[in-house]
Order: sequence, then C-alpha cells, then structure tokens
Amino acid sequence: MLGGHGQYGRYISRNLAARDIVTEIVVAGRSLERATAFAEQLGPKARAGQIDLLDGAGVPDFARDADLVVNTTGPDHVTVIPALRLAIAVGAHYTDLNASWRATEQALAMSDDARRTGITAITGIGAFPGLFSMLAMHGVAQLDKVEAVRVGYCMSVQSLFGDPTAEDGGNRVREKSLESSFATVIHGFSGTIRQFSSGEFVEVEAMSGPFKLPLVGGGQIEVYRQGSAEPVTLPHSIPGVQEVTMGMGLYPPQVNGLIKHHIRNNPTGDSDDTVGAIWRDLCADPQRWTAVERDDVSNGEAVVVEGIKDGRRVRCLVEPNWNREAFEADPSGDVVTGGPMLVGALKILSGEFGERGVFSPEQCFLPEPFFEDLRREVNLFQKRDGNLVTVEIQDVNEQ
Repeated sequence: MLGGHGQYGRYISRNLAARDIVTEIVVAGRSLERATAFAEQLGPKARAGQIDLLDGAGVPDFARDADLVVNTTGPDHVTVIPALRLAIAVGAHYTDLNASWRATEQALAMSDDARRTGITAITGIGAFPGLFSMLAMHGVAQLDKVEAVRVGYCMSVQSLFGDPTAEDGGNRVREKSLESSFATVIHGFSGTIRQFSSGEFVEVEAMSGPFKLPLVGGGQIEVYRQGSAEPVTLPHSIPGVQEVTMGMGLYPPQVNGLIKHHIRNNPTGDSDDTVGAIWRDLCADPQRWTAVERDDVSNGEAVVVEGIKDGRRVRCLVEPNWNREAFEADPSGDVVTGGPMLVGALKILSGEFGERGVFSPEQCFLPEPFFEDLRREVNLFQKRDGNLVTVEIQDVNEQ
C-alpha cells in the first residue's frame, strides 16, 4: 500500500485487511512513524515500510514479494510513473487513483513492459476517471451511435478548501495545503491539456470555458475544461466518437474566477503557493466567495452522452443511485474514490481479470457488473426501480 497511511490509503487498507484473500499488507509511505502507527491499528496482517517514490533509491525489500502494488500517493503527475516502474520491477500487479492525463499517457505507453513482466496494471480506478468512465460507458451502451461524451463535476468551495466563514475553517487547508488533492486540482487547471475534439486529440487551454452540463431530473452544473484522463482513454473504447470532454468547477461560480486568477498569476507555478493565495482571498471576504448569487447552476456530478437512438438525436444522462447509508457510515466520502479501487484490487487478486499490460478501467470491466460489485463490497449503490444507475434519455432539438 503506497501511501497506505494517507486519506485514501487508510480506507482501502482497512477494507483489504478485512478480506480473507489478503494475508499481509505493507503500509508504506515517506513517514515510517505514521506508517507504523497505522499498521498497528490495522492489526496482525499489517506491517510498515518506508518509501519515497521520488528519491530513486531502488526497490525496497518489503516490496519484492508483493502480489499487488496499490498506489494511493500523489500528486498523480509526479508519483504514478515511479510507482508503476516499481510494480514492473518486482513483478507485482498494480492499481492507482491516477487522474492526470500526462501520467495516463505515460502509463499506457508502458503496457509492453508490464505484459513482458506478466502483470496487470489498472491506472485511474478511483472516482474520476474510474467510476465515472464506467458510468459514461453505461450511457454509451444505451445509444445506437455515440457522437460526444461529456463528464464533469462541480463541488462546493467548502468541500475542497474548508469553510472560510468558520472560526476553524483554515484548519483543513493548512493540513492539506501540501497534499495531493490540491496539487492535482491546480495541475489539472494549469497550462495546456489534452482533450478529444472533431475525432482527434487536441491541446486546449486548461480552465477554458465554462460550459454547462445537465443533471438527471433537472438543473445543471457549470464546469471548466480540466486536464484529466477521460479524454485520453475513452475515445479508444467508443467507436466513432467525435468529442470527449472533462470539466470541473467550484460552487458558487464566482470562485472559479478567483482560482483562474491565482493560477495564471503565480510566477513559481507552485501549487501550495497558489492554494495559499486563494485561501487568503477567501478569508478576506468570505461572504463574497460563498454567496449563492445565481440559481441557474448547482453542484453535483454529470455524465452526458450524445448521439443517435432509434433514428432520433438524443442525449443520455447517467447518474449513480447513491446509497446514503454508505455516506453515513463514511462521512468523509472516501468510499466514492476508494470503493472502485477496492473492487479493482479484489478482482486482480482473485484472478477475475487476467489480461496482462496497462489498462484503463473501462478496458477491464463491464459497467453493470462493476456497479453490482460496488453495491456488494462497499454498499455504495442502491436499487431504484430495479436499477443501480438511473438513465434519462432526452430528445435534442436540432437548431
């Protein structure tokens, strides 16, 4: 478990330790003290190891007998490739939470090396791109011809940064300012990014837009183009698709302009400097940045597939039927990201997916059985009208 004492590492480690198929877990990270403390909490199956993926020190002894390397470290664009190289070096299968388009391209290019070593590597099996790529493929299966896939999410400023109006609102950003979640967001909104447009891969400006995505049942979110793995991987799995776009936004919408300003005016490019500058502005005028001044957009997650069904031009909206009991049991929401990785790890360990090489999640699993596994293993979905996922197909009026 690389990063096994971190936020998602703890969640996945606990769940793997509870499975009979797992006999031993090495909780590994840069801090041996933190790894040891968490390994003691896990119990007799766990022990601790120390590793810094960026120090070039070679293969640690604790990794040499591993059957599976689970990588929850970050930021993705920095740690994914060293972690995958480690797995290939020791001949262990591999999974990660990678959302970086650059790291995804590099990882997929290592498929021949993984195949020769005899390992299965699945990159990006978290929430985005993993779970939502599977939801996109479920939407693709509803149409006769697919022309465009648009995926996006919009989260509240408080859920990412903490609440600037609260007395202790800064605690969260101080704790997380050097961690991967912030660095990943800043990196995905910086420079040029890969998208898929008019049937080919193109470079576009990060955080360009905004564009709006409709939600099942009404409403919409407003997002900006983000550098992520979906536009890199999904076109290979959807014949004839002309556009694949990924977007992210913050809510209320005015926060996005603040983020764009600080990313573009940070001379160092350092994500921690950018986060600190954003936080200072949030705290200087919290009412401005948390006020909901528009009712035309909301927050949430959207999967939109456009194309042809029964001769009609339509768009297909796909939304998971979340089981709120899972969120009550895990208020942090780690189950949304950790659940898909857990399912992928168990499928590799059980030999259910036996292909060798480096793959994206949608290349490995069929959507509906995967959703059922998420229901069974972590109680993430519940059935509504007999379905774990809601599909809404709308006619599109041609202008």
